[in-house]
Amino acid sequence: MDGMRKRIAIVAMVLESIAVLGCSKPIVATLEPALDLKRGGAHVTVQQRSDKDIPGSNGRLRVHLGDITRGQVSLTLKRTDGDILVGTTSVRPGDEVPFAFAGHRYRLAVEKLENRLIGTDEAVLRVSEAGHATEPDLIEGLLKAIETSNATFIRNGTEYNAKKAVEHLRTKWKRAGSRVRTAEQFIEHLASRSSMTGKPYEIREGKKTVPAGDWLRGRLTKLREE
Repeated sequence: MDGMRKRIAIVAMVLESIAVLGCSKPIVATLEPALDLKRGGAHVTVQQRSDKDIPGSNGRLRVHLGDITRGQVSLTLKRTDGDILVGTTSVRPGDEVPFAFAGHRYRLAVEKLENRLIGTDEAVLRVSEAGHATEPDLIEGLLKAIETSNATFIRNGTEYNAKKAVEHLRTKWKRAGSRVRTAEQFIEHLASRSSMTGKPYEIREGKKTVPAGDWLRGRLTKLREE
């Protein structure tokens, strides 16, 4: 009991000293929880000129978008108490914006910008821990998944082995340059169909043949969870 009284007395002295120094209220250290995210992060769809809670923040973080125009949009990330984590920044699909929160580092990635003829334009964003794979890493992961699958790649009716398929897709990726920045764009624009004929690519494993786009989306989901 004597030890407890001594500790209480010390705390009281510290608080009294703070008050004497002119502090209006005692300083209390708090431990704020990090974002509650699954491995691979979480997606959020945000309409232009609106705000949306960041997944896993329990309402503590909100992202604001400006007008979606010419393939870009202005983005601002702030706490609901007013503190700004990311000032207004112009971003495009494939861009990743780093930020820190509750002692952890994260990335806010722009996966898609939708310009709709009818309805409100919107963006698909993904928030993840900074340690997870980048978009180029994910694309390389998809190519590796093909190369190690022993599957047959069917392009315009002709069958190719996995090595030839990867060589072809890597050439298309290189030629696309900055037009393809995300793994989703890689699948949609390069790895799903022939750019010359528009005919869908297919992948055959054993006796089962499926559209290459579906096969790759399944692999991408697994890569994001690793």
